[in-house]
Amino acid sequence: RDRTLVETLEVLGPLDGHPAPRPEGLEQAVAELEPAVGHGEVGTVRLHETTVEPDVGRERHHADPSGWGPRLDGSWIGRGDRGTAGSGIMLTMVAEPPARPRPSSGRFDPGRLERAFEVVAQAVGSGEPPAAVLAVAGADGPILARGFGSDGSGGRIGVAHRFRVASVTKPIVATAVMQLVEEGRVTLSDPIRRVVPEFAPPPVAEGRAGSEAVTVWHVLTHTSGATDLDWVGQGQAPPSAEALIASVCSRPLSFVPGATYTYASDTFYLLGLLLQRVGGHPTIGAALRARILEPLGMAATGFEMEVEGYPNAPVSIVGSDGLDVERYSRWISAIEHPGGGLWSTAHDLVAFGRASMGSPAVPPILGGALLELMRREQTAGILEPGDPPRRATYGLGWGKSTLSGRMPGPPSVVDHAGATGSRLWVDPSNGLVVALLVGRWGAERTLADAAIAAVYGALEG
Repeated sequence: RDRTLVETLEVLGPLDGHPAPRPEGLEQAVAELEPAVGHGEVGTVRLHETTVEPDVGRERHHADPSGWGPRLDGSWIGRGDRGTAGSGIMLTMVAEPPARPRPSSGRFDPGRLERAFEVVAQAVGSGEPPAAVLAVAGADGPILARGFGSDGSGGRIGVAHRFRVASVTKPIVATAVMQLVEEGRVTLSDPIRRVVPEFAPPPVAEGRAGSEAVTVWHVLTHTSGATDLDWVGQGQAPPSAEALIASVCSRPLSFVPGATYTYASDTFYLLGLLLQRVGGHPTIGAALRARILEPLGMAATGFEMEVEGYPNAPVSIVGSDGLDVERYSRWISAIEHPGGGLWSTAHDLVAFGRASMGSPAVPPILGGALLELMRREQTAGILEPGDPPRRATYGLGWGKSTLSGRMPGPPSVVDHAGATGSRLWVDPSNGLVVALLVGRWGAERTLADAAIAAVYGALEG
């Protein structure tokens, strides 16, 4: 941690002027360093290749063709080409000390910021959850990211691991829908039935407003009255996407649209149909790739179970005795569930978080006025059922946790939790993004709450 480590491996290939093949074992040596990067023991690993050309007797240097992890200046090194080998190669691996927290849009005390990572490390060390990644970033770039735990096969979790982020999918889908609003192709007050005529659930009671009154705004704010299909509680087999859509479109509303707040996930299929039918995208996944993921360079994010170059973190389910976790995970990917089906990485969620605060350091995905509208509380005066009922605090596709008075941060904060324990937190006032990725279905939110509170404890001024 206090000095730069340099290890040099000399690899001799055929000296005939032709490129030498990459010998077996070299990739393994590189791979063994990667967990140390992800865990924070090493800050950055960079590969330097020197090609020896015997015909001219000189060396050609390929400076920093590849690497991974945060640079010490806070920028990010991703996977890239490792250069080309010549007739002889000298590969130098440089392992730099871990990146230290640096001032960004927010101002952090480095020692105090370490506490947030200690909170996650202690939780993973206790086995609950078995793996996690915590990332903290400012509006202009990463500050610190670190992985914790085992990948289930003897390796350690790194910052490049993909996690099932569950309902953190929702603000990504909502932002894509708001792009349709920005394009003038949809309005928030449009009835859903204008685009989805099959949406015809009976009203909660005869003579009360029904499906004709449900708008895009109602779906984005969980105030439509439409509810999820409880197929697990009914002991049914996992349904198809078509079955979930049919259920949303036919089951009676649970309340008059706009009268109360009830969180739902299957209703986001209605938004997915907007993206397909109005936006002209063949699938929900294609819509997200074209509108959000590719513009922001979120290469590891998607409904796909596997993405080359990005290993999956293990997925588990609380109380999963007798449940085929792998089958369940593949099912939710196959149906492209827009309310909770995405996989992602810390890097990708941070990129989306920075875009959601309107950072000029990332490509714009939505105009500033519409980003602000999404962050604005939409459910003022609406209650969430309970004993006693409580204030609903929700924007457009985003939660508003600081309005509950139980979390630090200004009213401008938006966030979203996932059923896997993952959380994305965006604070435009302080230029702060926090991403916690956990792959444990049914996990409590307490770990994310504690880590975020510790991050604010490090914020100065």
